[in-house]
Amino acid sequence: ALVLTIAMCRKLGVSDKLGTLIGIGTAICGSSAIAVAAPVIEADERDTAFAITTVTLFGMLAVFVLPLLGHAMNLDEQQFGVWAGTSVHAVPQVVAAGFSYGPTAGEIATIVKLARVLLLAPVVIGLAIWYGRQKRAQNIAHVTRIGTFRTLVPPFILGFLGLAIASSLHL
Repeated sequence: ALVLTIAMCRKLGVSDKLGTLIGIGTAICGSSAIAVAAPVIEADERDTAFAITTVTLFGMLAVFVLPLLGHAMNLDEQQFGVWAGTSVHAVPQVVAAGFSYGPTAGEIATIVKLARVLLLAPVVIGLAIWYGRQKRAQNIAHVTRIGTFRTLVPPFILGFLGLAIASSLHL
């Protein structure tokens, strides 16, 4: 979803930073992912606000349209839950769409969505590394390999990963 959205934005003449923000918001977890990625790629406030607005509006639309389409296509709750969890942008929107279809659909949609949210940390770290390399290649900044990681990866991402590992190990 991230690569496809960025490619579509480029085709439509959308700037790289705005396309990246819309792509990460669409692929991961809506506004939260945009808010995390924006400082990493040094996006301006206008691009950030536009991306958040775009992803939020399409997500709100999905809350109302997806259940109608699900019923029209005769999807059972499990099918709809997977569909909603993979296609709706923000967690609250997924919960609303899923549970409006049924309790099983809501539970499945929430689990599928949370699996997507887990991708936030690795995607942002990858984005930071890619952006640092891009800046070095263009001689925009003198960023060393170690400096790239330290300066472009928000510290809370490392904390998030550390706590996720600790929780998985039942510490």
